[in-house]
Amino acid sequence: PDLLRRVLDPKEKLDGTRPEDYGLPQGERLNEVITQSWNRLRKHWAEFRAAATSLPEGEAGTGLTNDRWSLPLLRELGFGLLPTSAGPEVGGRSYAISRLFGPVPVHLVGCGLSLDRRAAGQRGAAAANPHGLVQEFLNRSPAHLWAIVSNGLRLRVLRDNQALSRQSFLEFDLEAMFAGEVYSDFVLLWLMAHATRFAPRDGDRPETCWLGACRSNHADGAWRESGPQVFQEPAAEDAAGKASSTFREVAEASEHAPCSATATVTLPADTPGHATA
Repeated sequence: PDLLRRVLDPKEKLDGTRPEDYGLPQGERLNEVITQSWNRLRKHWAEFRAAATSLPEGEAGTGLTNDRWSLPLLRELGFGLLPTSAGPEVGGRSYAISRLFGPVPVHLVGCGLSLDRRAAGQRGAAAANPHGLVQEFLNRSPAHLWAIVSNGLRLRVLRDNQALSRQSFLEFDLEAMFAGEVYSDFVLLWLMAHATRFAPRDGDRPETCWLGACRSNHADGAWRESGPQVFQEPAAEDAAGKASSTFREVAEASEHAPCSATATVTLPADTPGHATA
């Protein structure tokens, strides 16, 4: 989608994409910080995948996934420690959402669980699939507009979506990204899913966050109402350029499962944070 390409292009100078908008101290450069995060997370990923091989078949692995991978990933994205939550309530119903970052639900489950299927006996996946649980909460709570849900292998950014028959979210395939060392897609993950993108900029109004501004100002970009929205170009083969298919925007009528469309974006050669390691 056009917005995603513009976020990655340093020539665009979009509002909210300066280093200080990401909470960086004066003098720090985005490309250096993103590269440092990437190098640290590659080590976390290797340790997590090695430990996950010992999980018994059918085991959710929630503790291992969160401790070894999902929480370190979110710390690199500026979310801090993210202690567990008892679960928020709306209209007398409690939602087994594992964590909250201010007004943003952050629901983390194990790598042995699907985001789109229920799992009996697993908190946060028993009554409804993890994605559906968080989406229902967003739709019912007027104070919450954005959320993150992840099983360590995929991370999705969700928004309030009253069209219950239509899924709308941005998904990052973390497994493909890190196993394939697709650094350019990690840049997009860092820029789009950093904690500063979700923080309200005007009091406690979640619609004033940078993601909300992106949605309002770029109606032809991510999360557009009529879909599917897919931009495709031939995948580049060199490591310098350019991205792949480890992320996708979904905006398609579907009640249970995401669509199969893949967003493939070609990055400018001077993308911020271009890999040097």
